[in-house]
Amino acid sequence: MIHRHSRIRRNALLRLLLCLFALAAPSVAFAQSDVGPYQQELRQALERRAVLETTLKTLEEAPEAPGESMSRMDSIDMVRGQLDSLERRIKQLKELARKEDAQPAPALPVEQRLQMALDKRAEMEAEIRAIEQAPPDEPGKAKIISLVSREEQIDAIRKRIDRLDRTIRKLKDEAAGKTNKAKPASTAATKAGNAASASSQKTAQPKEMSLLLRQAIAGDLNRQGFRLLRTLAEEKETENKFISPYSIDSAFGMVYTGAKGGTSDEIRQVLGMPVNPADADTFFLLMADQYHAEYDADVLVSNSVWVDRRVTNLIRPDYRKTIETYYGGAFYVEDFSRKAAVANKVNALVDRNTKGMIKDIVTPEVFTEQTRMILLNTLFFEAKWMHPFPVEATKPLPFYLFGGRSKRVQMMYQKNSFDYYSCEEDNVHAVVLPYENDRFELVALMPIEAGLDQGQAAMKSILAKIGDKLDSWLSEPSPYETRLWLPKVDLTDSMQLKDPMKALGMTSPFSPFTADFSGMFDYSNNPGDERFYIEKVIHKTALKMDEFSTKAAAATAIIGAFGGAMPLPQPENVFRADRPFLVLIRDKWTGLILFMGRINDPGNA
Repeated sequence: MIHRHSRIRRNALLRLLLCLFALAAPSVAFAQSDVGPYQQELRQALERRAVLETTLKTLEEAPEAPGESMSRMDSIDMVRGQLDSLERRIKQLKELARKEDAQPAPALPVEQRLQMALDKRAEMEAEIRAIEQAPPDEPGKAKIISLVSREEQIDAIRKRIDRLDRTIRKLKDEAAGKTNKAKPASTAATKAGNAASASSQKTAQPKEMSLLLRQAIAGDLNRQGFRLLRTLAEEKETENKFISPYSIDSAFGMVYTGAKGGTSDEIRQVLGMPVNPADADTFFLLMADQYHAEYDADVLVSNSVWVDRRVTNLIRPDYRKTIETYYGGAFYVEDFSRKAAVANKVNALVDRNTKGMIKDIVTPEVFTEQTRMILLNTLFFEAKWMHPFPVEATKPLPFYLFGGRSKRVQMMYQKNSFDYYSCEEDNVHAVVLPYENDRFELVALMPIEAGLDQGQAAMKSILAKIGDKLDSWLSEPSPYETRLWLPKVDLTDSMQLKDPMKALGMTSPFSPFTADFSGMFDYSNNPGDERFYIEKVIHKTALKMDEFSTKAAAATAIIGAFGGAMPLPQPENVFRADRPFLVLIRDKWTGLILFMGRINDPGNA
């Protein structure tokens, strides 16, 4: 009799697995038909992995009945085997998808993708109705099994519908010829400014850029971002320092595209921009478009340019077109003499675009008599953990600060198969926490060993090496599960970036006598001798982490002014050989050097 019941329970468990596998079946590639087959298969594999993980958790937590343990363990082993096999395939698909991304497949017409999405949504709604109306003993997907409730099945489908609705809205906008870039609010600018902005606003068309080139540009920006972070961290070694290099780079991208000569060179060198500003424009366009298209993460990138009405006639039309096309930047024309009113409008836009996380990026005191422009970037990020932390495991535990002090914080905990890395040579270890959509991840790094009096020095050592060594540190994950304690975080940070930028070598853009932004402004229309330069760079950030998700936001405001009490000197070349120098004699056609030397003393000639 016990064996008979065991067979019955085994069959029920197998029906459960079949039910969940059916729910995880690949969905129609309604909005993904513009990506390659490997990318489609990868997304479907990730969906199946999530269902298998839910199945495994359900089986492990289910109450055990007499005579059931062996059949249940068989089922658990079977699911684990499926997960192991699927994980190997996912790793293969990620690499294949990266290569495939460099040569994207042509997209189906938007109308066809929209219809496919609507059809898929109708199928999901019908599936919910079938589950709601099915009697408890009906076999198939609608069967109510004690281990997976009717409500849980419906909730899982509704989450898929919510993600699909976001795609449908974007496809409808695309079909209607609308742009999903930021547009000025009706009260945010004067009639003239709104009219000009509306008439010239265009939908950015994706440009070609290979994945390898995008990775190379990102690597350069990252390395310079670490330099900036290290500079800021050294100013106040015991305080939080949280920045968004992507927001800073996006804002500076809008001035880099109009910078010339030495000003352009300094921006490129300090921030790691591509040599060709057009590549930077394309990079920021593609990244923002890709982030806006993410289904399971909320990533909002917005750019805007606020211009004093006294200099609107100086802005070059081609510069304005570049900002609108590549950065989705709306132009707002304002009366900068009304400082409080302009500050309120800028802050309201930032508050809205960062969902209330960033407040008061500018104040009336920021505006001087010379202020004529604000170039603004905002960035908002929200994503759920792929592996949430159990709320009941969060407890107040000590957190040891630099200097030997400690404080109690809400410390989250879980044990899971995170990617964990350790490098004893550099005294650093790291853990990678993936988010639900599997595109983004959080990397946490800290010293492996450091006494309370050595932690500051150990962290400084990591910051000094991370720009060059991060990839090598994250190259060989440990095969073991990880016990992870991570504190809940709720912080904000605010900083002025002018002096740190100058310390890193960017000086020309901050002086009216050396800044060259002639690609932005046509000075021939300026009756005076004043020139545009950067007055201030304000950067604000916020970060919140809890058991379920991460929220982060940033805003970067580049405050530009017109100044210069005297005409700019015309460029000229000076070579004053009144101290030791080098000489080369070479073939001009081939470059072959015939003679070379250092002249320390020219003699008595």
